[in-house]
Amino acid sequence: MTHEEHMRSARLFFDACLEVLDRKGLDYSGTEDAMSNIRFCEKLGICSSETFLLGRIGEKFKRLLTTRGKKLAVKDEKRIDTVIDIVNYFELLSEVWEENEKILDNKNML
Repeated sequence: MTHEEHMRSARLFFDACLEVLDRKGLDYSGTEDAMSNIRFCEKLGICSSETFLLGRIGEKFKRLLTTRGKKLAVKDEKRIDTVIDIVNYFELLSEVWEENEKILDNKNML
């Protein structure tokens, strides 16, 4: 694979990630607060948003490991869908970290 072919493939992959992030974001959070579903566990007093996302990432990695070399039982979710979910959970995690840093910066300014 040439560099150009690799970059073309990467663009298609990341475009797919963005499309899924957009669709799931609308389904789970709507348009007002894009992170409301992620923060919901904090509102319930269960865990931090960071812990929630790290748990979801771990769960997705576990699925990849468990199904490696096996036929998938869930027919409508391919392994690439799981990889896309992992990438999107990492993006959401970066948003949580950025948001938390802003909160800390504001507290330090007081």
